[in-house]
Amino acid sequence: MEVKKARVPPIVKTKTGENTVEMGGKIWFVAEWIESLYQVSEDLEGAKLLINAIGKFHQLSKGYNPPINAENASRLYRWPKTYKKIAKKMNWFRDLANAYHEMPASEIILSTVDVFEEHARKALTMLEESSYKKLIARGNKEWGLVHQDYGWSNGNWRNVDY
Repeated sequence: MEVKKARVPPIVKTKTGENTVEMGGKIWFVAEWIESLYQVSEDLEGAKLLINAIGKFHQLSKGYNPPINAENASRLYRWPKTYKKIAKKMNWFRDLANAYHEMPASEIILSTVDVFEEHARKALTMLEESSYKKLIARGNKEWGLVHQDYGWSNGNWRNVDY
């Protein structure tokens, strides 16, 4: 097995020497606490650090095979469904605003819902006309793991290797 040196904290082994424990139908692990981490600054320089770290992790995780029966949290195949769902929600908002036209938010919703619905439909069309289907045909293993929450609070940084 190839060791790729991702910048992640070491996993604490169980009493039996395993990396994980299964409980409640989920797999759990404990990682060592890393001292001297700080949140990246919420500016262009912090964004560069965060994006670089996420990109390195993404590259290093290419080829990862999850354990058998592990939940697959990939969003790789979900994008068409996501955009269709957004467009459908806009109809729901429109129907609600029309049904409760006396509510203060109804006028604002009705004045903007068409724009958001059009954005979702346009995004779906662009996705369908892109190389998306060819790219997803490669499968999850080709793309590696992706942290699915890019918020600033997840941008912790340490200047030394683990």
